[in-house]
Amino acid sequence: MGIGGDYVWKRKPDVFLGIRKDWDFYDFYVSAYYMTRKPQLLFSVKAGRFLAGDKGVRIEVSRIVKGFEVGFWYTYSDTSDFTGPNKNYHDKGVFVRIPLRIFNLRDVKQIASFSLAPWSRDIGQLAGRPFDLYRKIYEKLPFYVKQNAAEKE
Repeated sequence: MGIGGDYVWKRKPDVFLGIRKDWDFYDFYVSAYYMTRKPQLLFSVKAGRFLAGDKGVRIEVSRIVKGFEVGFWYTYSDTSDFTGPNKNYHDKGVFVRIPLRIFNLRDVKQIASFSLAPWSRDIGQLAGRPFDLYRKIYEKLPFYVKQNAAEKE
């Protein structure tokens, strides 16, 4: 379980590294994670306010095999007061995360991430983060250490 939030500004399209401080956005949410051991599936639920001001729930489901992760997300949020193509839209997409250790001679924790979505809209979006705290520390959590203490590589 956890909480998160972001306060961001939109960039000026005509100025390199310029930001518009008069056009700000924020999101906040509570999140919950659940992981199964065999098969290794990760379920994530985030509920709260998204960047476009819509409130709703984002669900992610992914399968992890030897560090490779493939999954999808679906966001259900209240967009009834939006106009145009954003009205009643629900964000969805697929993603893949590839451990960069396959390109290195030593073990590294970095991953490459790529996702596809049918539209690039603000509905159901959270500000981008380089990593999720749960994904960084789950191998050090007591339940994970206890489950994998006798496992050999």
